[in-house]
Amino acid sequence: MNDVRKRDEGSLPARVRYSRVVFVIIAAIFAVCVLIQIFLAGLATFVEVGDWDLHRDFIKYFELLPIAMLLLSFLGRLPAVMRWQSGGLFILIILHYITSKMGEISPDIQVTAALHPVIAFGILLLSIILVRRAWGLTRN
Repeated sequence: MNDVRKRDEGSLPARVRYSRVVFVIIAAIFAVCVLIQIFLAGLATFVEVGDWDLHRDFIKYFELLPIAMLLLSFLGRLPAVMRWQSGGLFILIILHYITSKMGEISPDIQVTAALHPVIAFGILLLSIILVRRAWGLTRN
């Protein structure tokens, strides 16, 4: 089976192979950024209590990476599931923003703000899955 995969990868156009490598790099950067973001939340919770500026601002540096991953998934001819997962990461980021504002919108729905860290865990898990799958498609 490895011989078949190697033969198929060798016959892929250079732009497809390049797109896959760039996808892996961006996916890995995204996963590391999510870990940093979780660390910053812990910092605001336990060390610099109430100082959420770093946590709130850091997302702006990587929130659009899943869109780049989605585009690269087409260029790299990645499996459809990886396309859905890349798009799903962006949707989870939107939900993450929404849940962070739930308590401010209405006290009646404040309990949904508790989904904020759960969604963060989902983003981290999905990003790690994507890195592993993409890495498997790029290695020789």
